[in-house]
Amino acid sequence: MSARRLAAGPAAVSGNGVVLDVRRDGDAWLVEFMAEPRRSAESLWFHLECAGAGGRRIRFAWLNAHLCLGMGDAQAVRRVRPVVRLDGGEWQRVRRVEVLERPSGGHVLRFATPGPCRRAAVAFCYPYPPETLEATLQEAGGCWHAETIGLTGAGRPLQRLRALPRRRSRPRPGAYVVARQHAGETPGSWVLDGMLRAISGDGASGLLRRVEWCVVPFVDLDGVVQGDYGKDSLPIDFNRTWAPLTLRPEVRAIQRDMGCFAQRTRPRFVLDLHAPAGAEDRLYQFHCRDNRPPAQRRAGRSFTPFLVAEMPEMPADSLARVPAYASRWDANHTLTAWAWDGLDRTTAAVIEVAYQLMSQGRWSEPDDYRECGRRVARAVASWLLKKQRRGGRGAS
Repeated sequence: MSARRLAAGPAAVSGNGVVLDVRRDGDAWLVEFMAEPRRSAESLWFHLECAGAGGRRIRFAWLNAHLCLGMGDAQAVRRVRPVVRLDGGEWQRVRRVEVLERPSGGHVLRFATPGPCRRAAVAFCYPYPPETLEATLQEAGGCWHAETIGLTGAGRPLQRLRALPRRRSRPRPGAYVVARQHAGETPGSWVLDGMLRAISGDGASGLLRRVEWCVVPFVDLDGVVQGDYGKDSLPIDFNRTWAPLTLRPEVRAIQRDMGCFAQRTRPRFVLDLHAPAGAEDRLYQFHCRDNRPPAQRRAGRSFTPFLVAEMPEMPADSLARVPAYASRWDANHTLTAWAWDGLDRTTAAVIEVAYQLMSQGRWSEPDDYRECGRRVARAVASWLLKKQRRGGRGAS
């Protein structure tokens, strides 16, 4: 049997993972691998493929699971459910995992293909490459219009999508949405996919089509294509370089585009889609840190009731948190801080969507993430339209 890492390139499918050993394990193959840090201080995301299995099952052993973000607690890691694809079929969650304690400390996560195969691809969560976005936009029809707003560090076109409201008065309510500041956080893309579909499918009098939507689907496009995880990537984390003199050309291009967006929209809202630590199983809004201005904290919290209203099956107190984790970079240089400080006090929110998101007692599939996206879009539009009725500005 041969094990290989997916090739990186323009048509890559987010390959990431170093295979350390392949050997027979009874009637199956055992593949030992590690998630790659690459440009990051952290590892978490993996996506690799093994070919030549000869009709046998494959057992995978993730050797550095205990070193990955949010995976240090062996009991919490038992909630993790990677995804597999056999012989080019559909992706599916694995049903069972095994957590083995290492004699020297830490733990290994093991899981297996659900049946025999000739080849198998595995990933930490459902991959979402640019090709999936292209397919969604084709299905969505002509609502979304793409524009290149800049180039990535590697010279790839950085695109922003835009959908105009049915009534094109100015100023008009507007929402600016970004995803994949950390390239491996694919749940954010699946939620965004649901938002794109919901907005394009809304009728002429629908709630969602009363808002101008601007969307950057892949902030770290180079990392998405290369298969990076991207958390705390060098030279600086994407979501810690939102300063007037940013170190990322992608962020600079988005800042300029947001400046134009701010001139034609009021009220306005900025949404930043992420995924949290690996073993979490919830969706929630991150409120800004306590050191931020009180007015910004109040503005961000004003969005939470709209999120709660759209997700009545979730405990209201579980849908919001204040970040308390340590940051390697200046936490005042996030997108939400820049929207407030540099975009005329624009309200912004971060939504974290877990890789293992639980939906009615089961691990979520792509359609479940899309349903979350539809609800998030409605929450954003409802917040904006209420602000408009009250004559509010883009601020709090």
